[in-house]
Amino acid sequence: MTYDWRLRSTSYRQTVAPTAYPVTVSEAKQHLRVDHDDEDYRIQRLIASATDVAEQYLKAPLMTQTWVQQMSAFRYRYVELEVYPVQSITSVTYIDPNDVEQTLSTDVYDLDIGQNPSFLYLKHDQSWPSVRGVHNDVTITMVCGWTTPPPAVIEAIMLMIGDGYEHREETVLGTIVAKRGAVASLLNKYRNPKL
Repeated sequence: MTYDWRLRSTSYRQTVAPTAYPVTVSEAKQHLRVDHDDEDYRIQRLIASATDVAEQYLKAPLMTQTWVQQMSAFRYRYVELEVYPVQSITSVTYIDPNDVEQTLSTDVYDLDIGQNPSFLYLKHDQSWPSVRGVHNDVTITMVCGWTTPPPAVIEAIMLMIGDGYEHREETVLGTIVAKRGAVASLLNKYRNPKL
């Protein structure tokens, strides 16, 4: 049998977006020392932009959201989860050799979220089921992100918001991480090494 490199590929995508940002408008206004409502819309845009920049830099979702990771097969006694941080596994489904979608029992696997990246691994005396052998036969649905991001991540977002507010005509938020070592220093500890 010829080795097919596509069988090793893993894909992932967000399926449910977060419902909140890590910083509220009132928190940002307090940080900016703004005591009026005239610029709330602009401040909300700065929060959204700074959150987006932080997520891109960290390569990680900040707030609770749902992601799907797909792969062609179960290969080892564990599955390395590409998205971090993982809160929980919603489901693990697979297409069996008879072309029928099955849901894997939670009696078969466990989740290790104590490290970056997280791992889905087999419980003792368990084995992964056989799959059809086609691309994306296995789908892991997981809840990712923090319920409350670490203080350093919040502080980095506040610094970007402050810089964008103060230098509104000349700042592109994506360059702040590169220009300001403090932002990168605050975020580096939480950066996803996998993506």
